[in-house]
Amino acid sequence: MDPEASYGDESLTASVSLRRRSHSFSDDYSIQRTNDDATQCKLAAVQLGYWKDEFLSRFVQRCPTNSFRRDPEISIGYWARVSVINHLVERFVEKTAGRCQIINIGCGSDTLFWRLKSSGKLVQKFVDVDFSSVTAKKIRQIRKPGAPDLVSFFSEPPKEIQHSDLHCGDYSLVGADLRQWNEFRSKLDSVGIDTTLPTLFVAEDQLFYNVHTKDTFGNIMEKNLEQRGIQLPGIAACSDVETQKGRTSDSAFNPPGFHPGVTSAQHHVDSEHASEQQEHLAKKRAWDVAMAPAKSLPMNMFMMYMAGRSVSIFPIMMVGMMLWRPVKALFSVNATFKPLEDQNAGSLIIHKIIFILGNMGAIALAIYKVHTMGLLPNTPSDWLEFIPQPQRVQYSIVSNTYV
Repeated sequence: MDPEASYGDESLTASVSLRRRSHSFSDDYSIQRTNDDATQCKLAAVQLGYWKDEFLSRFVQRCPTNSFRRDPEISIGYWARVSVINHLVERFVEKTAGRCQIINIGCGSDTLFWRLKSSGKLVQKFVDVDFSSVTAKKIRQIRKPGAPDLVSFFSEPPKEIQHSDLHCGDYSLVGADLRQWNEFRSKLDSVGIDTTLPTLFVAEDQLFYNVHTKDTFGNIMEKNLEQRGIQLPGIAACSDVETQKGRTSDSAFNPPGFHPGVTSAQHHVDSEHASEQQEHLAKKRAWDVAMAPAKSLPMNMFMMYMAGRSVSIFPIMMVGMMLWRPVKALFSVNATFKPLEDQNAGSLIIHKIIFILGNMGAIALAIYKVHTMGLLPNTPSDWLEFIPQPQRVQYSIVSNTYV
């Protein structure tokens, strides 16, 4: 194992060292269990309409709806956390015009990647990090069939490594222990982090950021965590607002969104520029969605040609998939473009028409393939038994010259 991290406080470092050597495994398990509780609390708030998250239910085991009910204070607290994180992350993506990376430390069952991508806010690389046992469970939930299809949001087909890591182009999920720096660093290297791009580290509920820890609420919170076998080594160093400010400034980091010397007028200009960039990205995404069916036609034609004309299970399955996917897409045109319409991408009538034509082309290609296989009833004899089948006439030419 790597040496213990230095916390700048000998007593604090000794406390963490003792905890790891004595009952680190049980502590780790207790911490991992908080993910399940937090996910259920968030789902309870989502079901009550505090915010929208269509992906969260994919990461919760099916239970009676009543079992997810929580006190209003808890739902309000989670709403505040999710709203703040979303606001800061979206501002970061808009300011960098998507040329950035996000590393989500202690991701658990967080759906931030899917929420960003469904809203058209694309990034170069998004990395989720957590304990290997947590990421292994999340991989199973991602791959599990259901709606919405989580895999369809990836830019590349998913590649699973050692059941705990998943690499999908613009998204990676890796299992690592932050206390083991070499392991964590190697995992970041494996996903292809670009050190020249702006990178945002999200550590929601991983670094201790509460203040007034000695009031009634703070004491209750600390006792509640202790009863569940969870300790907060940094609570002594973050007892009030001043210690929080000191910790941040001493580390040479400014709070998110804080830029010294920036006036409100500059913020207004930046927000207008970000709005224009967001509109441009939304329009570009709309064209990508509209052209996707048409772009897939050449590959479908090649696959149909390679399948041959024989009536066997493989060509039939391919034709079935070619028919099912575009038909399903035609029935969900409005739902497909709804997220883009919410982003003020302008009129999408032309995009929808091109999307429909592309899917109709795929259907026509599948029907033609059925015809070439001889499975399409296009003659009267295919429908009526007493009508003879048409005889195919073959012609040959005989030369009068014999050699």
